[in-house]
Amino acid sequence: MAAMTELSALQSAIEAPHTEGEGEDLFVKLARLRNAAEAAGEGEVLAALDELRPKLRRQLSRPSLAAKVHMVWRLLLTLIVTIWGCMALLLFTPLRLTHPLLRPLGVPNGLLPLDVLELAWAHLVLRAAGVRVRVEGEGAGRWSGIPHGVIVYNHASNLDPFILFVACGGHRAPKFVGKKVLFAVPIFGWMSLALGQVPINRGDPKKSIATMNERVAAIMSRWSRSVAVSPEGTRTKDGHLVLPFKKGVFHLSQQMQAPILPLAIHGAFDLWPPSRLFTGVGEITVRALEAQPPLPPLPPSRWHTGLLLQLALPAAAALAVLLIGRTSGEGLGTTAPSSPSSSPSSSTAS
Repeated sequence: MAAMTELSALQSAIEAPHTEGEGEDLFVKLARLRNAAEAAGEGEVLAALDELRPKLRRQLSRPSLAAKVHMVWRLLLTLIVTIWGCMALLLFTPLRLTHPLLRPLGVPNGLLPLDVLELAWAHLVLRAAGVRVRVEGEGAGRWSGIPHGVIVYNHASNLDPFILFVACGGHRAPKFVGKKVLFAVPIFGWMSLALGQVPINRGDPKKSIATMNERVAAIMSRWSRSVAVSPEGTRTKDGHLVLPFKKGVFHLSQQMQAPILPLAIHGAFDLWPPSRLFTGVGEITVRALEAQPPLPPLPPSRWHTGLLLQLALPAAAALAVLLIGRTSGEGLGTTAPSSPSSSPSSSTAS
């Protein structure tokens, strides 16, 4: 009954005229109510909230003719830089063999040869696209006491992996989890596989989780690297977080007992909504948020879907609210609390 009352009040507020800032606040309320309804199994409320969501879609102005011409030019330039970078990285892939030799000498992830080349490539791609990345606060440096974790980010643009890599800078060079179909793209897919990125088949959830666990275990335990994945599972179409989050991220964090490292990206959707050919010129703000501890470990005998869902729901709800506040611009420019540390892990390979 309380949920239906809140739903009715929210519906009235959404249907009434409101500013963009008020729309962000309304989406926060919608997300909180949706998380509570999902945990309580209130299907009727969930369906009603999903019907309300399109009314909160971000409204963006249309680019002028001159802006469209400039957009096409930047798209062509970005494609050239991207393809050139993929071919160069493929050529220099053998440098990975030097990583195990450099680690004992104290060279950290992020400063290894291929990591430096990847970072330079990401900078060039964003420059060609006309996108500037501004890192708020310490950036990934706030996680300096954590050897590795699961980096999660809000997925609003096809440039997000480049943005994330630049935002992490020399502090860590994560490996990315992505759709298997992307790895079939000539040159780009070959380069991604050669650099150790993780392809998953989202059409088979069980196989996807098994693949993530196996590949990520090697990346974290042997290389002490972080892994980046979007808990939304897809790019947002309306400028807000895609809910509910995929539970595989929390399963992965729990299996590895690795903290979740949230990275909030603000402004990417405004520059490149799905309806637009390419990104606009502008600045994107990124902030590293406080690390979230993994779910408590469980013996294999207690693993089943219902229990995973029960454990993951509160964690997903907390993470969603955390990201919503920062991606909407709330709190950007303020000092966030320091993140917890984690015990160190061995690093023997690249």
